[in-house]
Amino acid sequence: MQVFLVGGAVRDGLLGKAIHDKDFVVVGASPDELLACGFTQVGVDFPVFLHPDTHHEYALARTERKTGKSHTEFAVQFDKTITLKDDLQRRDLTINALAIEVTSLFDDTPITGQVIDYYGGVLDLQQKTLRHVSQAFSEDPLRILRVARFFARFEGFSIDSSTQNLMIQMAKNGDLSHLSKERLWAESSKAMQCKTGFLYWQVLADLTILEHFLPDLARLWQDLGLKTQTLLALSLIFQDDFFLSLSDDKRLMMQFSLLTSGFNQKSFINTTAKTLCAPKNCLNFSELFFDFKDILQKNCSAGDLINLIERTKAHQEIKDKKSAEKSVAYMLIASIYLYYQACQITPFYTISQIKNIVYQSIICYQNTKIQEIDGQLTGAKIGQALKKIRMAKIQKLLWLIHHDT
Repeated sequence: MQVFLVGGAVRDGLLGKAIHDKDFVVVGASPDELLACGFTQVGVDFPVFLHPDTHHEYALARTERKTGKSHTEFAVQFDKTITLKDDLQRRDLTINALAIEVTSLFDDTPITGQVIDYYGGVLDLQQKTLRHVSQAFSEDPLRILRVARFFARFEGFSIDSSTQNLMIQMAKNGDLSHLSKERLWAESSKAMQCKTGFLYWQVLADLTILEHFLPDLARLWQDLGLKTQTLLALSLIFQDDFFLSLSDDKRLMMQFSLLTSGFNQKSFINTTAKTLCAPKNCLNFSELFFDFKDILQKNCSAGDLINLIERTKAHQEIKDKKSAEKSVAYMLIASIYLYYQACQITPFYTISQIKNIVYQSIICYQNTKIQEIDGQLTGAKIGQALKKIRMAKIQKLLWLIHHDT
């Protein structure tokens, strides 16, 4: 039995990057042997096992043969005759087909530290090239998106022309249509978590792959000005301290709104979200962005502010200035300002001014009590009366703010 550290851990180690996950390949072993050592099998018919202590994945060396159109339809062969070279050949990119032999199942100390490289991955790392290992690449359409994601993740890398051609041909063949929408979002959202995640969308557009799964966005980006503005906004977002302070799900909400910011109809945003299987909060936030993206080009009215407060539920979400900084209302403002910056639009207010105006307006809204209206009112007239009082308070607030400045 031989045990090898493989894939991303070896690649990232050679790049001097932090190693977060370790995956291992075991050659010359059977499922029964790993089970007897306390390993837990991940799937009944799949030779991947979890280590009893570290919970790292240990896979028996295997080969795969495509049996259908889906990226999950493969016949897997694993037995003691499968070599490490056989196993590494099925991997997507040469930089991911690297291995280092370790001591044993329970000791991952490298024996010599020598990198085993059958397919030129070390040279490709040195030359910053993303290159497919073999023609088996074309058997899994998910790899098109994975390469685009690696392109975004590893800044300065290029995709080898032969791999580009293979990706383009696979897309033309309709292979991406065999991927589940969940996988489309999983790969796309992972890419967007990179600080240069905009490169994911850029390379898919430049290689004419985008048109095969997001045709509305591809058509929109035929306007190179719109494409440039969108990609610039997505690149600027990782320079924004407010954005960086947010959780991953809120970051994705802002990013998706900027990705779809060029659409002139909500139906296109909806279709894009549906195709990508984007979470509902991303769609809802993008629709808010669509409705409010022009609001900060002019002097806001009390009606504008009440609409923003109610649509973002800021009066329910915001309790103090600290909670305001994580609110949907402030996320919307930040997204609009990034959009303006990319489009070279001059806003009417600075971002600190509009945040102060919105926050003070929320206080006015929240401090308006039902005791302030005629107690004889019923039904819809109660809401109308409250809105009238809130409108008057916010109008007065705006007058005071503008006269102070």
